[in-house]
Amino acid sequence: MIYITADTHFQHQNIIRFCERPFRTVKQMDSTMIRNWNRVVHDNDTIYHLGDFCLAPDYVARSIMKQLRGHKILIRGNHDRSKERMLQIGFNEVYNPPITRYGVTLTHEPMYMIGKTTLNIGVDVNNFTPIPFPMRRDVILCGHVHEKWMVRRH
Repeated sequence: MIYITADTHFQHQNIIRFCERPFRTVKQMDSTMIRNWNRVVHDNDTIYHLGDFCLAPDYVARSIMKQLRGHKILIRGNHDRSKERMLQIGFNEVYNPPITRYGVTLTHEPMYMIGKTTLNIGVDVNNFTPIPFPMRRDVILCGHVHEKWMVRRH
């Protein structure tokens, strides 16, 4: 299976307040997202992460990464480090946005194109859980907007 997610912001205390996430602590938030990730993603699955993975020192990010299943592909967001550092943290592949996979545009920040629907696939609107990759050529998949909206049609 192929899954997709964005904007996990592991270890980011302020994201709880900024986005009104239903967690009291970073530890609670991180453990919920790790549990939800591993509940749906298996070792042989592929998961695309559309940016803003973790705000922590590299050794902490590596520790979180080791707990997550799947072949992990990062499309860098505005809070992600260099390609080299993200590979060292444990992503299997790292790209700068936008990229196209299976005819679908993947980006961190929203893009708009006439005739396409932009879908926010971030954790804030998907119960803090990766979702199955929508194999639809009429969509652009993004993160970055957190809880602000789920769908924009153009």
